[in-house]
Amino acid sequence: MNEIEQYVASEDWISAASALVDYLNLHPDLFDAKTAILAATISMHMDGQHDITYEYISKGLKISPDNYELYLLLGDWYLDKNINQAYLCYENALYLCEKQMGTEHDDTLFLRQVYDNMRNNATVDVQPVSFIILSWNTCDLLEACLKSIRNTCYEESYELVIIDNGSTDGSVEWLRTQSDITLIENHTNHGFAGGCNQGIQKATSGYDIFLLNSDTEMMFNSLFTLRMGLYSSSKIGAAGAVSNFVHPSQRIDEACTSILAGKKYAYKHNLPSLSALEYQDWLVGFAELIKRPVIDQLHGFDEDYPVGNYEDNDLGFRILKSGYRNVCCHNSFIYHWGHASFKKNNIDIVAQEATNAKIFKHKWGIDPSYYGHIRTELIELIPNCKSDPIEVLEIGCGSGSTLARIAYLFPHSNVHGLELMEQPAAFGAMKFDVHCGNIETDPLPYQRASMDYIILGDVLEHLHDPEAILQKVKSYLKPTGSLIISLPNIMNARIIYQLLCGHFTYEEAGILNRTHLKFFTYYEIIQMMERNGYQIETINYINIPPESTSAFKNFFDQLCSIEEVADREMFDAYQYIFRASIRNY
Repeated sequence: MNEIEQYVASEDWISAASALVDYLNLHPDLFDAKTAILAATISMHMDGQHDITYEYISKGLKISPDNYELYLLLGDWYLDKNINQAYLCYENALYLCEKQMGTEHDDTLFLRQVYDNMRNNATVDVQPVSFIILSWNTCDLLEACLKSIRNTCYEESYELVIIDNGSTDGSVEWLRTQSDITLIENHTNHGFAGGCNQGIQKATSGYDIFLLNSDTEMMFNSLFTLRMGLYSSSKIGAAGAVSNFVHPSQRIDEACTSILAGKKYAYKHNLPSLSALEYQDWLVGFAELIKRPVIDQLHGFDEDYPVGNYEDNDLGFRILKSGYRNVCCHNSFIYHWGHASFKKNNIDIVAQEATNAKIFKHKWGIDPSYYGHIRTELIELIPNCKSDPIEVLEIGCGSGSTLARIAYLFPHSNVHGLELMEQPAAFGAMKFDVHCGNIETDPLPYQRASMDYIILGDVLEHLHDPEAILQKVKSYLKPTGSLIISLPNIMNARIIYQLLCGHFTYEEAGILNRTHLKFFTYYEIIQMMERNGYQIETINYINIPPESTSAFKNFFDQLCSIEEVADREMFDAYQYIFRASIRNY
């Protein structure tokens, strides 16, 4: 190691690289933050080593997430790629160094000079952040929220704007004692949209807007990684965090049921990444960072939504319509207690959501829960490695949410979509190669034998001739490609029970959706695929919780006890999901 350091000090990069290779071969288990710094420094001075440099920095940060020297190197790495992200890395390096070494340490003084030089660079567009936080009878949680911001965010990078919506729990009195906030006191509740708009207007001109719920706590690197996502492209207008308590599209898989667990998760996951962003139609307003020119152009939130819910959906759609994109930053975790204001003020969450959903559907003409649903169970049928360059086409892609998740999970993929309904297709086209068209009548605008996967999620049952479509899409599959399909099971015991009770009533959703033209059972699916030249590689089913009535349970048991009837699983299945490939004769 001393030999490598001597070569680096003398800037003999070729000798340093050779000595580094020897060292890593002899001591593969001794790779630490110091080794990562040396390795990244050496590779940065070698031609054609940019990707390797990033790998060394990333590996070092996984070992030592708060190492300020690695953030300095990351800033150097970004200099010729994205000046804004380079600036953010230098700022984070300075912040961490000040915390660890003090303001007068030589490293701190050097980083201060680097940071100030970057801040005076006219090409840097990064703005400080205005935290916009609504307060409504959540005093204890609000105190914890503000404390978390002060403990994890660089004080030069933000300001605090608090809007109290008529609290009666002592929040206002406590807020008046806080010297580092701008306080707006409302005597009545102006709602989420109205209160946020007040805060946006009060925020310092030009500052980016960070909408943050009072029942959240910022974690290590939460703000840094969120800003890195926001400034990864000029096309991005808003960035959202992930959390333990949030809509499924932004919810982490791990259970974080305490602040301590959240801090451990954040320290491990809130790290720079080249593949952490997922395009979304909208972002949950619990923690959403928006570029100031974007929110100014849109004049804030639509205040037609009472109290809360769906105004963030609405904002997301307006951001898309204005030509920008929304991204979920999977490497920015923020802890969220969830619905604190609603609970403390006895608001019926379900009723309020239903009210605002009607307003949204009337305004936009679509249901985001239907067209924006992510079909994770279908994505799980893609067996490829994350690094594989796959081509995916989804028929009936809605606004492209499933495609967005695939693009995030498989960073080297190309995703395409076809959607019958004009409005969802238009939103999908703002993110990906999505076309509005009818699979039964319109030609597909793709090359033959070009797709690794074609997804038909709950599509075939809506078609006049599903087997003709199976034939049509076959020519667009690569010889090694597969179809991924989901189909409802008309043989489900609930349907049989209703039929025996004299009912076969069509509904807005489910197996008896009024738009279904064809019905399927397990064996009919198998035979249909075989007739059309496919072989099923894997098939599973999804069920829903059984009826709780004793009459239904008795019926189900008696049904399954009849000799020579199908297996119980075929009555239990609500929907079949399967992958099928072209059969080789």
